[in-house]
Amino acid sequence: MLVKIIAAGHNPKRWQELLQQLRLDRPDLPFTAGMFASPDALEHLEGNFFPSRWRREGPDFFLCGVMDSTELAGRSAFVEKFQGFKKVPRTVLVTHGLEARLREFITEFSGLGLILDTGNGFYLSDPAFLLKSFPADFPRLRVNDHLTTLRIKQADGISREIDPKNLASGTLIGFSEVEAVLHRDTVLKPRDWLKSMFREEGVRRAPRSAGLVREENGLFLFPGIPLEHIQGIRVGKARFDHLIDLAQLDDASPQYRNFLKSFTHLAQKRGRTWKSHTARIRQAEAKADIPIICGGDCALLRESLAALLVRRGYQRCFTLNAPGEGLFREPSLLLQVSPWARGKLGAQVDAPMTMDVGEEIEKQMRPLDRLLPWRELPFQQPPVDIPPLPREGLSQQRGRLAGRATRLRKNFALEEKRKVVLGQEVQVLEAAGEKLAQILNGAVQTWTGELTEPVRQLLLLSHDEEEAATVMRSLPRISKKRWFDLAHFVDLEAAQNLNLDSVRHYGGQGAMLITPASRERLELQHGETRQRLEESREHLHACKVSLERLEGELSNVERAREELVRHWVWDTLARWLDENRARMARALELLRERHERRWFSRSHVRRALILPYKQDNAAALLEACSKVYPGFNRDMSIVVPYEFEFLDALPKEEAAAVSEQGREEGLAPGGIADRLGKALAKKNETLFADFLQVVSSELTGLRTDLVLIDHSPQISGRILEHLRRAVPQLEKAPAVLLLNDLWSPPKDRALPWPRTRVALLPRMGDLDAGDCTRELRALYPQ
Repeated sequence: MLVKIIAAGHNPKRWQELLQQLRLDRPDLPFTAGMFASPDALEHLEGNFFPSRWRREGPDFFLCGVMDSTELAGRSAFVEKFQGFKKVPRTVLVTHGLEARLREFITEFSGLGLILDTGNGFYLSDPAFLLKSFPADFPRLRVNDHLTTLRIKQADGISREIDPKNLASGTLIGFSEVEAVLHRDTVLKPRDWLKSMFREEGVRRAPRSAGLVREENGLFLFPGIPLEHIQGIRVGKARFDHLIDLAQLDDASPQYRNFLKSFTHLAQKRGRTWKSHTARIRQAEAKADIPIICGGDCALLRESLAALLVRRGYQRCFTLNAPGEGLFREPSLLLQVSPWARGKLGAQVDAPMTMDVGEEIEKQMRPLDRLLPWRELPFQQPPVDIPPLPREGLSQQRGRLAGRATRLRKNFALEEKRKVVLGQEVQVLEAAGEKLAQILNGAVQTWTGELTEPVRQLLLLSHDEEEAATVMRSLPRISKKRWFDLAHFVDLEAAQNLNLDSVRHYGGQGAMLITPASRERLELQHGETRQRLEESREHLHACKVSLERLEGELSNVERAREELVRHWVWDTLARWLDENRARMARALELLRERHERRWFSRSHVRRALILPYKQDNAAALLEACSKVYPGFNRDMSIVVPYEFEFLDALPKEEAAAVSEQGREEGLAPGGIADRLGKALAKKNETLFADFLQVVSSELTGLRTDLVLIDHSPQISGRILEHLRRAVPQLEKAPAVLLLNDLWSPPKDRALPWPRTRVALLPRMGDLDAGDCTRELRALYPQ
């Protein structure tokens, strides 16, 4: 994909030589370059081009032509300005005679940083450290035992002493900076100290050494840094990632090789990004425009698959349980997830492309048959995040639920039997208690030895025959007397069967008596009955509560089984979608081509509404349309050029007013900056709204076959949305967005704009008619 280069400094001839060599070395990697060579052009670069257009163009490489330290200082100051941006180009210092220039820069800039191809970095102030190549026989000598302190010369003429232990790892000290070496009580010049050290170390052939390097495990003798390993430099806060020597533009230059490697890597990366973004855009276009129908008689399968498709960004998803004549009237994708409820597909206006996936999915659903009749299960919306459910997990959960259901049913059956027994016991106790209460609370007098009133007949209630006979003998005047033996009703079962009809008869015709001993015995029996009745009722209530709990747990198990079924269905369908993503993308692309032959065909475009970013791009777009659309008519087309850019900052007066108000309110600097940001965003929205109003007012009543917009993704999409809302004739008009950046919609999302195709055309400067023609043709099916 296109690599963008900005070259500043030098004369155009030198830049042309470099760029021509780059084209020869990498003919398969396209790039474009903007050159700023003259003083006026450099002034335009820093004053007008930067920062708004710089940010919009997004250069990949910034080549800085530098021939002396003054130019390096100027380029470094400019580089510092954009190194805080989100997207920073790789900076390249281009000079002639690299070794001489580096020595000059090291002398001129105190502490010039070197960036090595190994990733290490050093700060140099001594040009003697620069070498042609590293000497192979240079000894690795640790000198900590041969010195105590280093006395260093300073620019102000004052010397300072340094303990080697206090030096940071990676520090270089050239011998030209060292005034003296102190070891215990001895003070030596660097040359004399080296001779003394070599004698003590037994080094016969003294190597040429430029200075010392501090490493983690000590201070070592160091010959210098080979020029071939220097990849870039640092000047203050500015970083130059690469160096290029104009005198050596071939493989013999390690710096040029490193630059070519970086250039190739970036170009190939951009190409891969462009392909992936374009593929995602094509899929997103299909997701926005192509209807997908999930068909079949199983509501759980078809509704779940449709919900998952919507979750993955497909906008036009429908379900169908039974087909009908003429239902399909546009190119559609039919996912047959189960057989039809009735009938066949039948005659259609536009027969859909059918993917019969029922057999594939049915194989995955067989483990559910041992759970429950899942095909009749009602649909529920799947959760946002569906955790994976492997077959082993399904089997384990199914087994646990089956075991739990068996235990619950067993306990439920036992509790039901217990409930029946307790219910019968309560009935017996209630009947017995009621009969005893009727005797005790009725018109039954306790025998006291005599009757208060004369009666013709008498009924005596007693448990004892002798006691009853004694009472009967004491009443000789009553001829009609009867004994009601209570001894037969000593237990509860007999008491509940007590027949009181005779008692009531005698109670109406005469007197009823009960002996004191029998009354006491009946009262005791009645109290015991009431106590047992209360206990039985409590046990029966607890049994009912237990049954309700068990019934609820059984319902929970059933719901858990249903959720397990749904989980398996959702997970299976989600995995099927993942595995068949490419298959569906191919099908949708074919359908998109069929779809576009109707409403997006090149032969249908005769008049177009073209909105170029600026007037200079209008000619390129008109020429491209003439070549791409056979029936295109320039005279019937409308070009509305617009040059709108969001402000990078508020105008000075407005910014000053916002800042002053913030200070008056006592805001901290961070609060003032936040308020400035909000004011800028509001200002930009107001300006953009005004601009949209002006554009749409010029297009009232317009009819067109195509809307073509050339701008950034953020602005192009908003313009298209506004035009389709504000101008009814443009609501369904096909659109093409030529985006000047590598953009793609979020993953698994549809294109935000229906009936729209997107072409990625990263560029720098004006549009090229050939590039526009190529990209527009690539949008249409052959």
